[in-house]
Amino acid sequence: MIALIVFGVLAILGTTIGLLVHFLAVENTTYYYKGSFTVLDIPYNSNYERETSPENNYLSKILETKMVDAFQSSSIYRQYINSQVITLVPDHNSVTANIWLIFKAPRSMKENTRRRIESILRQMLRNHSGSLTTDPDSLRLEEISKVNAEKIINNPHYFCFLRTEDPKNYTVSFGTKVSPPYMQHHIQRIIIHEDYIKGEHHDDIAVILLTEKVLFKNDVHRVCLPEATQIFPPGEGVVVTGWGALSYDGEYPVLLQKAPVKIIDTNTCNAKEAYNGMVQDTMLCAGYMEGNIDACQGDSGGPLVHPNSRNIWYLVGIVSWGVECGTINKPGVYTRVTAYRNWIASKTGI
Repeated sequence: MIALIVFGVLAILGTTIGLLVHFLAVENTTYYYKGSFTVLDIPYNSNYERETSPENNYLSKILETKMVDAFQSSSIYRQYINSQVITLVPDHNSVTANIWLIFKAPRSMKENTRRRIESILRQMLRNHSGSLTTDPDSLRLEEISKVNAEKIINNPHYFCFLRTEDPKNYTVSFGTKVSPPYMQHHIQRIIIHEDYIKGEHHDDIAVILLTEKVLFKNDVHRVCLPEATQIFPPGEGVVVTGWGALSYDGEYPVLLQKAPVKIIDTNTCNAKEAYNGMVQDTMLCAGYMEGNIDACQGDSGGPLVHPNSRNIWYLVGIVSWGVECGTINKPGVYTRVTAYRNWIASKTGI
């Protein structure tokens, strides 16, 4: 997952906590699909997994162009909204492409539309145009709910952010309510940490630049960036907020939720019965070793904040990963913001 810091034009917020990212494509009855297929005869190269690598960008663009051409020239071109490659997974002599699709259709045509989508994709994979060889028998496709479609955008287990050549296809919503949002702004640019690899936890941070300034009032407030040398010791009380699930695989709230937690010593968090050394210096644990109170699914990218003696709030961490929610010996793990303070400054100038 990629934890996000949003700079308003440089306002700092999290992806799913304090804001929600909505894909702008909702009309009539909208259906979401996720799928995958295999591209053959490609020597193993780990760079295909890195979203910012030339190999990833080159192959993703070719596959996305093939999908757009296939659907726009088909009989269901009016139902087609969008298709994207979300991740590439290299294997021995092949690469698996995970894809995401959006279509709209009358409810009466739902099943027929799905069958047509699968048929069009399979035919596309049979046509070995150019230098790529694709395997039609490898195609997997399933419909997903809108909630799960939003998880693909926001949740670490579902790729977090979709690839897009036009960030303006996304908006950032501010306030304490999901719908309707207090205010919305378009995205100008998304800057992902250069060393981030999908499916892994290190360097789990990105910066979003907005197209206009954010007006702070009512339910929208700024949070300050700490200095790189600032220390938040174990036992310090902090607060995590978000619209994530109220329990593991549970319901999602309408209003923003908050939970008071405490920073946990990294050595404690890395104990054998806990994360067994998986928590790096660029991460921090917060919550309780006995479980119960924790961030959860859909909270990924959200802020972990701390008020100083003058009630000035600082962004201590960003919801990153964990094991389910509120599990004993498995507290939430966050991106440590102080560890990336210089990186943030290099991308934003602040």
